Amino acid sequence: MVVGDHSLVFDELASLFFAEQPVSRLWSDWMLRETNPPLFYTLLKGWVALFGHSLGAIRALPTLAGMASMVVLIVIALRAHGERAAVAVAVITALSAQHIFLSDYARGYIFSLGGVALATLGLLLLIRDDHATRRTTSSAVALYVLGSLLAIYTHTTMFIWPLVATLSMVLLYWRRFFQDRARLLLVLFAANAIILVVSGWWLWITVQQVLVTNDNLGWIKPRPVREMLWMFRTESLLTRSGDWVARIGYLAVTLLAAIGVARNWREPETRLLTLLGVLSFGTLMIVGSAKPVLTQLTIMWPMIFPLLLAGMGVASFRSTGLRLGALTSLAVLLTANTYTARGSFMLPHDGDWRLAFRSLATVPDGAMVVEGESMKLAAEQACRVTFPNLATCPVPILAIRAVNYRADRWARGLAGSMIAWEAVPKTVDRTTKLFAFRNLTYDASERLLGHPSAVSRTSHPLSGPFTAEDFAKAGSPAGPNARERQIMSAAP
Repeated sequence: MVVGDHSLVFDELASLFFAEQPVSRLWSDWMLRETNPPLFYTLLKGWVALFGHSLGAIRALPTLAGMASMVVLIVIALRAHGERAAVAVAVITALSAQHIFLSDYARGYIFSLGGVALATLGLLLLIRDDHATRRTTSSAVALYVLGSLLAIYTHTTMFIWPLVATLSMVLLYWRRFFQDRARLLLVLFAANAIILVVSGWWLWITVQQVLVTNDNLGWIKPRPVREMLWMFRTESLLTRSGDWVARIGYLAVTLLAAIGVARNWREPETRLLTLLGVLSFGTLMIVGSAKPVLTQLTIMWPMIFPLLLAGMGVASFRSTGLRLGALTSLAVLLTANTYTARGSFMLPHDGDWRLAFRSLATVPDGAMVVEGESMKLAAEQACRVTFPNLATCPVPILAIRAVNYRADRWARGLAGSMIAWEAVPKTVDRTTKLFAFRNLTYDASERLLGHPSAVSRTSHPLSGPFTAEDFAKAGSPAGPNARERQIMSAAP
């Protein structure tokens, strides 16, 4: 596990904004503006109140959640296949680029993954206890319910998890459910009823969002089946990026998982993990075909199932040399993939906010210009994280009016008034040096320069300096520019 020393990206800054809201807002219909549930924001709110807004403190929260999820996965492997499998799963998880990325990302995804892992442990304890004693235990049911609620309340798409879990259990025991497994079925349905009642409020919020055009999801493009399969392959089998190291890595994981399934198929734990993995991917594909909600981040949680099965595959080798050789080879591949993919831990579509503020802090009479309400809110949070020991931001932030992006719904009305382009000379001094912050979504300098700026992880996030008269000459946008049209055309 590592805490990344790179700038927070836009979505992480949005997390900090929501974490500043009163708890009464986060757990009310005020959240109709936001597609992500309030639990992570609530946890982050308490976390920064205790440890502050430094970059290390903020990233420590998902890192600890990642460590906790790894412990749960180790316990699952230990209960399902013994110590050798537990050691293999520990090594694979610790070196997984995807798991490290999620543990470095200040959003709720690692909590969703941990919730699924906790619920899976409950299911495994449930079938093991029922198999041995013909009775169920409250602790197993509690783990399943609490894990499922943790997953649902940290990411909305996790509503599919109880469906996947229930269908997997039914298929596992379909021949015997109405004979000697009827009690297990009733207990599972009762647990799901509890999950439905407790998560019902957020389900209501989600339904209200689906019934209207959901601006926050407008940027997600519909994906053909082939593209979804490619995304699952590159994002869900523990490797990251598409280089040759990653390709060999996910082939190795797939092979070891297949060996784990083949050699341990008679064990109900193996069959359940296999069903959970297959049905998770299948259900996500169905949902993604019906509604464009899938991204590289929302599909990462099913990776725990090939991870666990690959650990079982390593442990199934009777020869100590073969077992150590397989685990060492996989560890080398995963380590190499983590090294080659380290640059992608900062998402490529976002600019380096920390570099921008540090650069501007050294420019006399310098000011940052951002476009739109959400960018203003993000900039305020970025400056606070960059200078956590200062009471106010040392860099003036000027927010100019943008075309009303449909992806900005969560920020509407929360950033104060926006400045019209032609009003900039009336707002700032003529001697002020204006620098436009830019990323792949927002780039005020495009109008000033007359063409899109080159934006990449390696490029500087600021364009300028510009004068106030430059903005006045450009004038307020009468319509969307090329980038805005592309974004809006992708919206439903």
